[in-house]
Amino acid sequence: MKKYFVLILLFAGIAQTTYSQTLPEFSFLGLNNKRITPSSLPADKPVLIFYFDPYCDHCQKQASWIKGEIDKFKGVSMVWVSNEQLNELATFSKKHFDGKSNFIFCQDDQLMFDQYFGYSEVLSVRVYNKKRELRATFNDFMPVSQLLKALD
Repeated sequence: MKKYFVLILLFAGIAQTTYSQTLPEFSFLGLNNKRITPSSLPADKPVLIFYFDPYCDHCQKQASWIKGEIDKFKGVSMVWVSNEQLNELATFSKKHFDGKSNFIFCQDDQLMFDQYFGYSEVLSVRVYNKKRELRATFNDFMPVSQLLKALD
């Protein structure tokens, strides 16, 4: 009986994965073919990580909402991550956020997003404050007011 109890505990430990409550050390491929990592982002600024697909209706809606209130995100690093090709990400970026330097688009070229941030479906959003502490996780598009509230 003790053997089975130990095996159950071992499997429970394997199945339960705890993800960091701080911004993980990710590495994605940016539109300029350079690696995007936490150290490449401006320090002391909140970070929003979007896991998206440029063809997803919810993602298009989220981008439109943000674009409509884009001035509210001036001091925030907005990292948009997708598995799609860089040219597709560039088209999405240009359509919604052309010329905004705090909007960073990158490809999850090594398919590691879930390893860094936990299981995620399109559209998922992770909100980190200035100290790069996780403040919120959303698994759908969110009104701008909710995103901004999570940054507080």
